[in-house]
Amino acid sequence: MVPLFLLLFFLSSRELQQVRSLAESEDASALLAFRSSIRGVRYLPWNMTQSSPCSWLGVICDDKGRVVALKLPGKGLSGTIPSMTLGNLTHLTILSLRFNGFLGALPSDIVKCTNLRSLYLQSNHLSGNIPDFLFQLHNLVNLDLAMNQFSGGIPAQFNDLTRLVTLDIDDNRLEGPIPALKLRHLKKFNVSFNRLNGSVPSSLMSFGTESFLGNSLCGAPLAPCPGGRTSGLALGLIIAIASASLAVFILFHTAIFLFFCKKKSKRGGKFGETNRRTTVESSDSTSKEYSVTIIEPQKPKNRLVFLRDEKMCFGLEDLLRASAEVLGNGSTGTTYKAVFEMGKVVVVKRLRGVDVGEREFVNQMKIIGKMEHENVATPSAYYFSMDEKLLVYDYFPMGSLHGHLKGDVSITLL
Repeated sequence: MVPLFLLLFFLSSRELQQVRSLAESEDASALLAFRSSIRGVRYLPWNMTQSSPCSWLGVICDDKGRVVALKLPGKGLSGTIPSMTLGNLTHLTILSLRFNGFLGALPSDIVKCTNLRSLYLQSNHLSGNIPDFLFQLHNLVNLDLAMNQFSGGIPAQFNDLTRLVTLDIDDNRLEGPIPALKLRHLKKFNVSFNRLNGSVPSSLMSFGTESFLGNSLCGAPLAPCPGGRTSGLALGLIIAIASASLAVFILFHTAIFLFFCKKKSKRGGKFGETNRRTTVESSDSTSKEYSVTIIEPQKPKNRLVFLRDEKMCFGLEDLLRASAEVLGNGSTGTTYKAVFEMGKVVVVKRLRGVDVGEREFVNQMKIIGKMEHENVATPSAYYFSMDEKLLVYDYFPMGSLHGHLKGDVSITLL
C-alpha cells in the first residue's frame, strides 16, 4: 500500500508538470505562429518537433518554462510583425528584434506583455506614429525605436513610463516640439536627426548636444534661441518683430561670413582658428602642412575639426541648426544631406558601431584627410565624442554610383 503523503506528492508533481507542459505549449504556439508569418525564417532553425521552445535560438525561459526573453537581433527577418503572436508571450520581459527588416506598425496586442522591461526595435523600417499602447507598458526600463520611420509628434505620454532609464528615438521622421519629459530615472536620451523644432525643455537640458543633433532646435545645450519670450503682444506685432529680427539676424551673419572669408583669403589663415594649428608630415620626402581648424572654442570637446586647407565658414552650431534629410543607411551608419541657413549644402555621415578611442580616431582622420584622388570623396571635417562621431563631406549633386549603375540618377547621395 502506497503511503498517503507519497501519493499526494506524486499527484502534485504530476499536476505541476502538466501545467508546465501546457505553458510551454502555449508559448511554443505563439512563437511558431510568429515564425510562420514573417520572412527570412531560414535564419531561425527552431526544431518544431520539440514541445518546449526553451532550447530554441534566441529564446530564454524561466524555471517554470515560460518564455521571458526573445532575442533575435540581426537575423535577416522581415515583413510585418504579426498580431496574436508575440503578444501571447505574456511573461516576456525582453524583446529584441533590432537590426532586421520589419516594417509597418507595431501590433497592439504587445500591450498584453505587461512584464516587458526592455524593448529593442532599432534599425528596422517600422512606421506610423509612436503607438499609444506603449505607454501602458509601465514596467519599461529600456525603449529603443531608433533608425526607423516613425512619424508624427513625440507624445507627452512618455511621462507615464516612470521607470524609463533609456529612451532612444533618433533617426526617425518625428516632428514638432519636444514635450516636457520629466522622467527622474532617465540616463540616456536621444532624439537626434528627426524633424523637431522649438526649444529644448528645461528637464532635458542636462543631456549633451549629441542627443539633439540634426533638428531645428535651440536652447541649452544647443545655441540660444533667437529673441526672448514675449507676452501680451498682438499677433501682428509679434510677426513684425520676428520678421525684423530674422532680417537683422541674416544680414549680421552674412556680414560676418563675408568678413572672415575675405580676411582669410588675404592672410592665408583659416576661418575659425583659435590659435591652434597642427601640421602633419606626409609620408614622402616633401612635407605638406594640413591645418586643423577648431570651431566651438566654448566647449573644446564639442567642435568640428577641419581636415582640408580651404574655406569652411561654418561650425558645429551651424551644423546643429541645419535642416537634415536622410539619404541612406548602411552598415556603418546613416548619411544625411544638411542644408545650412545660408544655403551651403554638405553631407554628414553619422557613424554607428565605431568603438575607438579619440586618439586612434583622430589619427585615422589625419590619414584619410591626406588622401587625394578624383574618384575618392574624403571628409572635409569630423566631429568626435564618445557617444557621437560625424564625418562631413562635400555635397556632389550628380547622383550616386548606385543610381547610375541601376539607371536611377534621381537618387542623390554622396
